[in-house]
Amino acid sequence: MPSKPSRDPFPLSRDLRDASQTLTGLPTPGDLLARRLELVADLLAGAGSLPKEPLLLWRPAGQAARHAVIGQELVVGRNTGQTGLTLAEDAGLSRRHFLVRHAADSCVLEDLQSRNGIAINRPEQRVQQHVLRDGDLILAGSHVFIFLDHGRQR
Repeated sequence: MPSKPSRDPFPLSRDLRDASQTLTGLPTPGDLLARRLELVADLLAGAGSLPKEPLLLWRPAGQAARHAVIGQELVVGRNTGQTGLTLAEDAGLSRRHFLVRHAADSCVLEDLQSRNGIAINRPEQRVQQHVLRDGDLILAGSHVFIFLDHGRQR
């Protein structure tokens, strides 16, 4: 029996898992797309209501999902100052690891000369600068952030 349409703009994690199996067939143990969709679905299911502005979504170990609105610019690291996203417990992050800033009609990720670098969507896909797309995974330190830009009209 198909699930009823939800008024919530985010599908249930079960629905995203079903969609990933439809798109990719039954996932294999190394299926990155299915694992990525499952991670996004689980985070969205635990995030509750989210603002329409571009944001980063993540889940600290053993805690509920959290988010940070990007605004004009968001710096992420172990010691970012008052206006950044400080994750002091993550020794894999530099003091000021990366930033996400608005540029024209998109958001751009920039590595701030971090010690361990950043990757997009896969650990081997290292970047210095990257134009983010809705749903991109940002791997930095021990964190996996999801970039969401669901409120922007394209």
